[in-house]
Amino acid sequence: MANEQQQIDTNSLGFEQRKFAYEMLRKELESCRDKAWKVFSWTSTILLGTIGGLVAVTGKPDSSTPASLPCWPHRTLLLAAILVLAFYASLWVRQNLKAEEDVLKRIEPFEVEIGIRGKQGTIYGKPWFGYRLTIALLAIAALVSICFIPYRCFLC
Repeated sequence: MANEQQQIDTNSLGFEQRKFAYEMLRKELESCRDKAWKVFSWTSTILLGTIGGLVAVTGKPDSSTPASLPCWPHRTLLLAAILVLAFYASLWVRQNLKAEEDVLKRIEPFEVEIGIRGKQGTIYGKPWFGYRLTIALLAIAALVSICFIPYRCFLC
């Protein structure tokens, strides 16, 4: 029974048990979606804040020379932090989306029984441009913005 979910035989349950099982699965589905949204939300906020902060710091209009960021340790650590954040958030979102898919498979017999879905069990398709791709694009934008900051060697 290593991480395998059993398919529920809806016919063996009474009405109240089926109703309770369906409601619990719906709550689990909402929880998975909520977690994925929260991880995406705070990750995108951090990445956009990084981009905005870099633009604000380097684009001071009152200075004759733009601000610079030393290559070591500032630029390197910031690049590493963004890569770690994007990778970890992408893994978290992936795990929550897989859990959501599992719940959708377990909820399918209940929805077929009450007529929400057809017998073919149409599970909604995955969007091509979702959370993970957006996180990757924001991380790339943050990395590019770090690379375009005027560069200053710490020895100079």
